[in-house]
Amino acid sequence: MTIYGIGVDRVLVPRIESAAVRWGERFARRVLGPGELRVYLQHTQRHPRLGVAYLARRFAAKEAFAKAMGIGLRAPMLMPHLDVLNDHCGRPQAIAHGDLNRWLQARNLQAHISLSDESDAALAFVLLSRKDPADSSAAVHTDAPLP
Repeated sequence: MTIYGIGVDRVLVPRIESAAVRWGERFARRVLGPGELRVYLQHTQRHPRLGVAYLARRFAAKEAFAKAMGIGLRAPMLMPHLDVLNDHCGRPQAIAHGDLNRWLQARNLQAHISLSDESDAALAFVLLSRKDPADSSAAVHTDAPLP
């Protein structure tokens, strides 16, 4: 395994909460991928604070992912082009869409993501590595193209 890039980001939850209150679902749609948006809406229906915490963790993950890529938040790293969804064990998995997926595949990259939060902050750590040609598993998954 060769490390391509490392990114870390910390987001203040009250900052995300303010944006969510001000812009509503429109803000969430600018940040979240299609799969994340479904989970966010479910969390928000159960309790608004759960939705805000989820949104903050995903915001931090996308910022950290962009830093690991080394290009910042610009094409192809547009926030809705990356879903960070938990697998059946709860581990965060990156699912890239569209141009972002093509960019990652062209470089043979896989992502390793860790998320954490407290009441006031969310933290994300992303490591991008080159996949070993003998390794058929991938931590960056592909999904259907964005609508």
